[in-house]
Amino acid sequence: MSWEAIGAIGQEALGGQPGTFQAALMARAGVTQAEATRIFLGQMIWWQYYAEKVISYAGELSPADRFQADNYMRTIFNGSVRRLWFVMTKATLNPEAVRYVEDLLAHHAN
Repeated sequence: MSWEAIGAIGQEALGGQPGTFQAALMARAGVTQAEATRIFLGQMIWWQYYAEKVISYAGELSPADRFQADNYMRTIFNGSVRRLWFVMTKATLNPEAVRYVEDLLAHHAN
């Protein structure tokens, strides 16, 4: 069992209340608190990597690599769990990275 699973089970067993994203996911997808916490942590890990390793260096990518990275970001934020996570968590995230993603999504909508 992964550390995320153990931590999520422990949080639930000790009466820890789910965050807003976890509560929304539990209500909409019917997952348990432990499962919602695992999904939340997975999204946070993904975001930290992408914000640090891709978004912060986007200006240094070749045009082809930036095109690929931007299209990937647009795809994964389109109506997915990641989009719900982003909308519900963005106030706590790096504001520059949030602006980058919001600009990508706005550009995609046009």
